Amino acid sequence: MDTTDSDIWWGLKSARSAFDRDRDKRMKVSLVVDGVEIPLNDFTQQIIGNVSAGMASSLRGVNKDWKTLKITVERD
Repeated sequence: MDTTDSDIWWGLKSARSAFDRDRDKRMKVSLVVDGVEIPLNDFTQQIIGNVSAGMASSLRGVNKDWKTLKITVERD
C-alpha cells in the first residue's frame, strides 16, 4: 500500500484533533510534599494525572466518571 501526501496530512489532522479533544479533559494536579506545594508545569501535571488516572481506572469499583482522585504516600 502506497502512502500519499494526502494520507499523511489526514493522519496529522486526526492526531491534532485528538490532541485538541484531550486538552479539554486536562486535569488539575497538585503535589504536596511535607506540607509544601510543589509547582508543576502543564506537561508534568498531564503526565502525573494520566498515569494516576490510568492506574485507578484499571481497578474494579472505580467509576469511569470520577471527579477527584487522591493518592497519599507516607514513609516510616
